[in-house]
Amino acid sequence: MKKRWSTIVLSAFMLSGCIAGGGEPYDDRESNYAPSITLNEVVTQNDQYTLVVEKIVRKSHDDVGNMVEVLFQYDNETDETLYLTAQTVRFDEVDVNIGTMAFFEELAPKSSGTVTAYFQDIEEQNLLIPPLTHSLFMNVELVEQQSVDVRATYDVDVTF
Repeated sequence: MKKRWSTIVLSAFMLSGCIAGGGEPYDDRESNYAPSITLNEVVTQNDQYTLVVEKIVRKSHDDVGNMVEVLFQYDNETDETLYLTAQTVRFDEVDVNIGTMAFFEELAPKSSGTVTAYFQDIEEQNLLIPPLTHSLFMNVELVEQQSVDVRATYDVDVTF
């Protein structure tokens, strides 16, 4: 099947009253600090698909380590039902293959929701990032139902 690709880069900075002190590594799993960035960016793909990334939230989760949530809205001008999948998330310069722990969510032609990725070995990968200096790269694909045909690929690059 024909593959159609599109890559977008969203860059944003979170302005917050939370200031890191002392230059020490910051482990947000030991606090209630949950940095987030609201993007409200609209991405149109091939005149058929529109993806609105509303917010990306990085916060702690006691059982599984760090957690990233991506809140989104999705509008498909066709009647196709698609799946939203993720292959890789990069924290700063480290690639993390989230594999079976990735979100896998069926999307109706018009839909919204929250997708979540988990990371268990944050400390081993030296990913204790001070507030306001954390980078997230995520490769997101819209995939046709019962097919491996990739209709769109979104590269979301956010610094907060």
